Amino acid sequence: MQVRLTAATDVATFVIFDPGALPETVVDSRDPLDQIDQMTSCGEAICYSFCSDGDTDFLILVDEAPDQEFLDRRFGVVDNILLRVPTGRIVATGYEDLRVKYKREEFTPKMGEAAEIPAGNYLVTAFGVDWGEEPEQEISDRALPGDERFESIVGTSMGCAVLFTIIAIPTVIGNWHRLNMRVAGYILCFYVMYWLIVIPIVLYSKRWRRMQELRNDVYVRHPNNILVFCALTEPISDRQFNAGKFGEGFIAEEA
Repeated sequence: MQVRLTAATDVATFVIFDPGALPETVVDSRDPLDQIDQMTSCGEAICYSFCSDGDTDFLILVDEAPDQEFLDRRFGVVDNILLRVPTGRIVATGYEDLRVKYKREEFTPKMGEAAEIPAGNYLVTAFGVDWGEEPEQEISDRALPGDERFESIVGTSMGCAVLFTIIAIPTVIGNWHRLNMRVAGYILCFYVMYWLIVIPIVLYSKRWRRMQELRNDVYVRHPNNILVFCALTEPISDRQFNAGKFGEGFIAEEA
């Protein structure tokens, strides 16, 4: 059985867990490192970090061996991890989703996804997969002429617009009384018109959709992280387990 979950984070840490394995109510902790250590040491969750904000994906293999290609490219292997999955609902999300008070039966990931797997206790092996430039090279080889350049131009222009939103718009509004009203009006009108033009291009452009479909197709076959779940049949009280932390962020922390 294979499950692929994608997640994003703004605090450089991801968590994989069954909400049913957590306490009835989780309250914002003043020391997130203590909370991570507690969760990963008792099988409540697995944490992953690559020292940066952003998004990633996890391919979960339940009672299934990973392909040899994954094994040949693996790095940062951590095995003998205990993960409790009492309800069979597995979630991957950003750690910030756990930094607020919530009831576990009502938990919905805002920064990730959830899937169903057989309930039980699992022995997990987790590792990253180093694909190098292979995914991007495949995208370049398969992209139609002009599609990559179009995606790059639209992406850059949207990035500039977001930066303008963060920096320039508050400045213009905050200093409205000092600016020439006509100039300020032109700036805001240009900004609104820009988004009215760009958003339809992004939403309805065949080139944009084609590139996103191509990227999804390539990256589904090139997962960033693999978690191999093996169902435990013997009592967990009779075994010692490793803490469920993997990724460059935790390797750097230990060093």
